[in-house]
Amino acid sequence: METEGSGVEKIDEGTRKSIGCLRSQVDGYRERLTSHLVTKRMAERSVKAYEQKLSDAQKSEESYAQSFKLSQAVGLEIQQSIHASIDGLVTKCLHSVYGDRYDFRMKWIHKKTSTECRLSLFDTVVGEEIDPLKSTGGGVVDVIAIALRVTALMLTYPKRRRLLILDEPFKFVSAEYRDSISELIHELSKELGIQFIIVTHIPELMIGNIIDLDAKND
Repeated sequence: METEGSGVEKIDEGTRKSIGCLRSQVDGYRERLTSHLVTKRMAERSVKAYEQKLSDAQKSEESYAQSFKLSQAVGLEIQQSIHASIDGLVTKCLHSVYGDRYDFRMKWIHKKTSTECRLSLFDTVVGEEIDPLKSTGGGVVDVIAIALRVTALMLTYPKRRRLLILDEPFKFVSAEYRDSISELIHELSKELGIQFIIVTHIPELMIGNIIDLDAKND
């Protein structure tokens, strides 16, 4: 039994229920706060992970850009080297046979993902590009074809034996240019160290060590 003046106040049932309800609410807030804190920590970890991925992606993009610039520089150097080799040799062969009438030219066409090379023939007399199949005799095409084969052989890597086997390679060349063709073959063989094996019925091209199969058959 509680005595008057003891300092202990009696809590009625309604107050007790209110306190219980408040405690339940506080516990609920605590649980929600804990859940939010966990969610916040997980979100922070996710943000850090995405920031790291973004940083790595930026570094990769920078490395790719540097690699692309380097590959462009190397590609341009290779193009220039190939251009000089092909353009120079083919034009030299044309000049050896036809004088300064024709120049062989290469045009590089740069696209977003590729680079193409366009080959053309320039007629110095008319002062414009021409189609060698339509505007010249077949002999010009024959000379260009042999010059390109020689160039391909010289640029082959790993290096192969410098040997070209040709079957009637200059059959469309006019008779007036055959002596020049003979001199061109001699010059290419001597300067580039190429051995030519030529099957031909053209007397002017029967040079070097000649094997007459018709005479043997007789």
